[in-house]
Amino acid sequence: MIPATGLTRVDYSLQDNNYNVGMPRSSDDGSNYDIIARVKDWVATPGEAELKQMTAFYQELTALRKSSPLFTLGDGATVMKRVDFRNTGADQQTGSAGDDHPMTGCRLAPVWTAVSTASWWRSTPRRKAGRCRTSPAHRSS
Repeated sequence: MIPATGLTRVDYSLQDNNYNVGMPRSSDDGSNYDIIARVKDWVATPGEAELKQMTAFYQELTALRKSSPLFTLGDGATVMKRVDFRNTGADQQTGSAGDDHPMTGCRLAPVWTAVSTASWWRSTPRRKAGRCRTSPAHRSS
């Protein structure tokens, strides 16, 4: 394990994640110690299988992020200019659209004009996507 500051440690063997170790400083959260202790005892401690699964999720997100400059826009002004959450309300399907249309200024991804993201948290029938293509990061999954 490699100690950092305070209670933060990284165990690259994925045998431990230093969860449920220690308490926050009493000057910050001393009045909440009873609640924190109950939550710590109530929440399951992740094991090696869960740590490996989360590592795989983060690797997938990293591959997706690297797949297009539209996923790495940088500053807030660029995000506001190029990203839109069109589907809002109580019945929304989670997702967003990133635009690389010439009207947005400098082209970031000359191969694509837009990137759409979607998350399905329940079983949803597949629909034809027209000219849409799956990201190379997700073609094998």
